[in-house]
Amino acid sequence: MMLISLRDLSDLVVPHYLLISVIGPISAYMIILNTLPSYTIIPVIVSLSFGVLGFNTINMVFDEKIDKITKPLRPIITKKISKEKAILFSALFYFAGLLTAVATNYTLFFLMVIFFVVSLTYSSPWPYYKKYFWASSFCGAIIYGILPIAMTYSVTGGNFPIHFMTFFALLFLVISNSKDFEDMQGEKKFGINSVPIILGSNSAYWVIVLAEFFLLLLMGYLSITTIIAFKYIYATGISLMLFFPMAWLLWKDVKRIQYKDRAFDKTHDNGIRDIITQSDGVTFSVLFVVFVQLIYGLIATAL
Repeated sequence: MMLISLRDLSDLVVPHYLLISVIGPISAYMIILNTLPSYTIIPVIVSLSFGVLGFNTINMVFDEKIDKITKPLRPIITKKISKEKAILFSALFYFAGLLTAVATNYTLFFLMVIFFVVSLTYSSPWPYYKKYFWASSFCGAIIYGILPIAMTYSVTGGNFPIHFMTFFALLFLVISNSKDFEDMQGEKKFGINSVPIILGSNSAYWVIVLAEFFLLLLMGYLSITTIIAFKYIYATGISLMLFFPMAWLLWKDVKRIQYKDRAFDKTHDNGIRDIITQSDGVTFSVLFVVFVQLIYGLIATAL
């Protein structure tokens, strides 16, 4: 029986996204109760983390034909991990997430079922709604923006943070499209209409960053008009300071991917396709939203 290295397992499950499953609930807890989180948040983090690992793993199985073009160094493509083992890992992760949720409360379990359905059907052969331009946004907004807050609320109670849930959901709705820059050539071949394919990568970049900028300004407006607490104006200011370097780094990565696509077209050298888990641009976008969530949570408790 072939052993799986930790590096190959990491490349399979894409652990970067665990930041979302940890910071999202912690931020939501602080915003809802205006205090640092207690141990009651642990089941939410654990169940959501298992769900994210299950989603990342099964998504890599379903994306095999695209990855052969855009990410030929991924462990399933290189046969370092078989599809059968990847499916088994994904099933175990999903089961662990659902089991943790049902052992906590039925509301959390119901929300994890939603996570399971949305994430599993995203790129599965049926209904394969990934082929539509809105799919990345829809999936990202629900499983990374809405569900972490709803799950946290299921163990905290209190006042439901509708403004913040909408804000974070819209941020993830926007940045989820950055994932499609690195997959454009594969998605074109298989008829997937992502936002970068429809608009072109340069125009898609500007749509993403301007939408993020507008959302931050909107939160500042809600703070100034005291629709939400005025103290969140500080969170908006700090987030705007982080926004500009993030936008610059994302732009550099978009141009780098364009250069690699042109170089690959000329040489067909798989060594050019060195993206295994995700591009730097996606990492920058995810980190930005995670830091924004954390900043708003800390401001909720500090003032």
